[in-house]
Formats: sequence, C-alpha cells, structure tokens
Amino acid sequence: MKNYKLVLITSILMLLTGVQINAQDTIKKTIEITKTWISLNNSPDKFKGVLYDLKDSSILVSNSYKVQDYYSDKIETVELHIKNIETIKVRKKNNILIGAGIGAIVGLTATAIVVSGNRNKRSSLLWDKNSFKELDAALIVGVGLGAAAIGALIGSIKIKIPINGSMNNYKENHDKLRKKAVM
Repeated sequence: MKNYKLVLITSILMLLTGVQINAQDTIKKTIEITKTWISLNNSPDKFKGVLYDLKDSSILVSNSYKVQDYYSDKIETVELHIKNIETIKVRKKNNILIGAGIGAIVGLTATAIVVSGNRNKRSSLLWDKNSFKELDAALIVGVGLGAAAIGALIGSIKIKIPINGSMNNYKENHDKLRKKAVM
C-alpha cells in the first residue's frame, strides 16, 4: 500500500513538472505599457508616447497605447537622440485607475469597520443599535470616494528622470528606464 502512494505521488509530481516545463516554452513576454512624456531641449512642446526601446545614445518612442499592436508589430516608432532630451517622465498606463481602486477599497473597508465597531457605543436615543442607518452608509460612501480620489492623485504621479542632454545622466538612469521600456 505504501509503494502505491509513493508511485502515485511521484507520478503526479512528474506530470506537474512536465506541464510546467512545457508551459514555459509557450509563454511570451508580458508587455506593460508605460506612458512617456519627453521634454526636448529648446522646445516648449512635449513629445508623448510609449517608451519602446533604449539604444546606446537614443530612445525609441511608440505612438500606440494598445498591447495587441506590440504583439503584432503594428507600431511606428520615433527615435530621439539623448542630446535633444531635457527630461523624461513616465507612468504606467493604468496607474490612476489602480490607485483609485485601491484607495476606494481601503477607504470603504476601514470606514465599514469603524462604523460597525462604534455602533454599540452610540447613544440609544439617537441610534438604533441593531440597524444600519443612512448616516452610516453616507459616511462609508463619502470616505470611500475621498480615499478613491486620493488614490487617483497618488496614481497620477509621474516619475521624472532628468537627462539634460547628458549621456552621463542617461547612463545613470538607464536601468530605471530599461524597466519601463516595452522591449
């Protein structure tokens, strides 16, 4: 009986290991879109797009915000030389939405816990201890929306990388930019 269990466990482990090895061969790189704003030297205009790739002395910026375009190579890129770049600002595509969602969840949960915990401490003349009042709901929704707004503000923060046309500044920030690039 013990041998049967050992064979069964070994077979399951081998099967799972084989599936994992096979699955790893077919996985493509996950593409994350990083919105990019580039200020050029001696120009009031900002170049907007997606940080696509980094070269030795330039960067490539794409015009597409759709992940599908990167898998099918349906993109156009513009090459900007480092000596022409003043600053690069980056932010992941859905950071504002993610920040608002996290803020709302945290705000709603924390307020619901506080409201339910304080129900027993309220005066029985003003509150029915056993029922959920409209004021409780208004408080939960109000704090939840406020926390969502704060989360959205935090999510809207852009990471600013000063280049100032300097190859040294570019090389110092190369690893940070590489993490944000599509390729």
